[in-house]
Amino acid sequence: MAPDRVRQQLRVLPFVPFTVELAHGKRVRIQHPDYAVLSPAGRTLVVFTDPEDKNMEMIDVFLINNLSIESGSEAIAS
Repeated sequence: MAPDRVRQQLRVLPFVPFTVELAHGKRVRIQHPDYAVLSPAGRTLVVFTDPEDKNMEMIDVFLINNLSIESGSEAIAS
């Protein structure tokens, strides 16, 4: 996936939680913009998966197949 697509979604106001789906099927939910950091070059996305910073995922952005954007109780694939 293009890094600009991820960067754009992280900057949406008001923020809407979304899920990234990786090439091997793993899904990682980004529940708040403070829980995710995109590297300056856009190659790596770091997602903190709990509020106490005990767990995180380091994701190669080019292995993201899909972003699912939440809208109420349903998700919209993009």
